[in-house]
Amino acid sequence: MESNQYESNISAVNAGKTETSGVKTLTGDPKKAIVKLAIPMVIAMSVQTLYSLVDTYWVSGLGADALAAMGFVFPFFFISMALSNGLGIGGGAAISRMIGARNKAGADNVAVHTIIIMILLSVLFTIPFYIFAPQIFTFVGAGKTTGLAVAYARAIFLGSIVIFFSNVANAILRSEGDSKRAMKAMIIGGVLNIVLDPIFIYTLNMGIAGAAWATVLSIAISSLMMANWLFFKKNTYVNFNFKDFHFERKIVKDIVDVAFPASAQQLSMSLSMVFLNFIIVLVSNTDGVAVYSTGWRIATIAMAPLIGISTAVISVTGAAIGARDYIKAKVVLSYSTRLGFLIECVAGVLIFIFATPIASIFTQSEGEPI
Repeated sequence: MESNQYESNISAVNAGKTETSGVKTLTGDPKKAIVKLAIPMVIAMSVQTLYSLVDTYWVSGLGADALAAMGFVFPFFFISMALSNGLGIGGGAAISRMIGARNKAGADNVAVHTIIIMILLSVLFTIPFYIFAPQIFTFVGAGKTTGLAVAYARAIFLGSIVIFFSNVANAILRSEGDSKRAMKAMIIGGVLNIVLDPIFIYTLNMGIAGAAWATVLSIAISSLMMANWLFFKKNTYVNFNFKDFHFERKIVKDIVDVAFPASAQQLSMSLSMVFLNFIIVLVSNTDGVAVYSTGWRIATIAMAPLIGISTAVISVTGAAIGARDYIKAKVVLSYSTRLGFLIECVAGVLIFIFATPIASIFTQSEGEPI
């Protein structure tokens, strides 16, 4: 049924009707659009959070040092997520504005610019972090876990291109209201990671590096799915024409104006985590980093619904602003804020109540308490 839906979208485009069902959702009732786009993303973010916790669970079986090494790498993994998510938000918002303005050619052009910037940014991120990984983790105080941290991090750094592409491609799909396929790609990647973790870590005896390669491979599969939809099947609203591509300063500015503050906000969290890890090592030892990073991952459970809602807000408000319907944009902001606040209150209370039993799952390492 899903295939038929998207085939009909292609036919509609070929017939001169450029609106897909996702675009119609974006430009329709704002409250319905928020709910319709947010639900798939909340589900997807919940699965992503689950696989992160499962990843932590399997690594904890390797010992406290492995869990601590993972904790030292996490802020740097978060940097790659911050940069790619920020770019995805900037590009996605610009695409949504073009959709709201009924400018399909403009949306296509923004999408191409976003992908090109993504490739350049991932290369600039990967090369220095991969080469200087030993020095970086020595500097941040990884100590005896430096070797494990480097083994885990270098696999993640080598896979940066698929991490960047996955986040940006997902944002492009969401920007045109296609949150269902964005959800599908994220869920398949998350479930695959859960399956591959014990195989790579224990069956193939790859240790902590196996956890990283399981993550990279699962994200790569998810990326291939989205690349197929965007570049080969071409059954999305936006189309990509790289042959005649040339940078347009205005488009780059439109993307960066939103991407920079979005990335900066998340980068500040990454840097604060690096600083906190350093302080924890000074007052405790690397085991303290293992405890802190595990607690932080548990806390992200409560954040998943809010992140899912926020992704819907970006697309719907972008379309409203592009259409110069500022009243609709205000309705989206007001409604989503109330909805997010209520959901987070419930999620926060549940995490607080069940924090101890959840944390206890990760406090056993090689049969001994961390």
